[in-house]
Amino acid sequence: MSLTIRAPFAGWCVPLSEIPDAAFAQGMLGDGVGLDPVGNELRSPCDGEVISVAASRHALALRAANGAEILVHVGVDTVGLAGEGFNVHVRKGDRVHAGDLLLTFDLVLLARKAPSLMTPVILTNADRFRILQSRTRRMVASGEALFEIEQLAAGGTAEGEPAAGEAVVSEAVVVDHAHGIHARPAALIARIAKSLPYEIELRARGRGARARSTVALMSLGIRGGDEVVIAGFEPAAAEGIAAIARAIRNLEFVAPHPEAATAEPRASRGDDPSRLHGVVANPGLAMGPVFFLPVADVQVNEMGRGMTGERLAFDRARDTVRARLTRLATSGPPTVREIMAAHLELLDDPDLVDAAREAI
Repeated sequence: MSLTIRAPFAGWCVPLSEIPDAAFAQGMLGDGVGLDPVGNELRSPCDGEVISVAASRHALALRAANGAEILVHVGVDTVGLAGEGFNVHVRKGDRVHAGDLLLTFDLVLLARKAPSLMTPVILTNADRFRILQSRTRRMVASGEALFEIEQLAAGGTAEGEPAAGEAVVSEAVVVDHAHGIHARPAALIARIAKSLPYEIELRARGRGARARSTVALMSLGIRGGDEVVIAGFEPAAAEGIAAIARAIRNLEFVAPHPEAATAEPRASRGDDPSRLHGVVANPGLAMGPVFFLPVADVQVNEMGRGMTGERLAFDRARDTVRARLTRLATSGPPTVREIMAAHLELLDDPDLVDAAREAI
């Protein structure tokens, strides 16, 4: 029997790969979708139990009755806001129903201070469940179906529960990363643990969690300066424990982008009305001329000119673009030629062309 996961708020839904964060886009935390919010209330996507609320109040996780674990992470790099702009209305252990209010957030503040508002809605225990179908590239209403979940295997110990038995080998390490074990570091640790043929447990703050579960690791609430004990239950686990310890010591490599953690982001520095402010789309440095691109007022006949006329217009438009790209692909610098060649491939991609013709 499948479980329907519903939109926690209204917004534009995209595939997970389009979220501007590698950890989410590459599926390190699990499969799901991205949702760009148009409101400030996050409601429960299903019936279940709240199993994790991030210390920074920007993310929470639920466990449905069938054991599926769903993570909702508001925005990208919002852990750096240290809870600013978020109000949580539930606690860990609370039972909730689909549509119940879980948290509210200041949409304007987040738009100014976070690199992106795109919110991943993720199934984190993909070893036990899979997503049957997701509904992306469209506007969804709050409470509307996002995707269906099907169980792969029944029963067993919950993914986040600590392993049974006494530790045979262990190593203690202090978390130097200022934001502690939030979603991205937890996903890195879980990925390492899932590649190992034995169980490893992380212990901190008097509790333990299986290293294979991103949500369980986040629920430990590990902060910068905390000591973490990495425990294994057979001698062979020593190598895996050492690998996880190295990852924890090097967490700065997966830290949020520095822009997200500044007290005063660029968008709020200065009151010069002639300055155009923005947010980081992709970290790095680029140099070159700056151009202002005004929004054009395009007149569109929504009724169209009939299927035959619109298909002809579509083919003419592709021919025009193909001619322009071909000129650039044969006369531009090497880098430009490579990019234009890739664009030419997209122009004739059968899936894209067939989808457009079908929409017509």
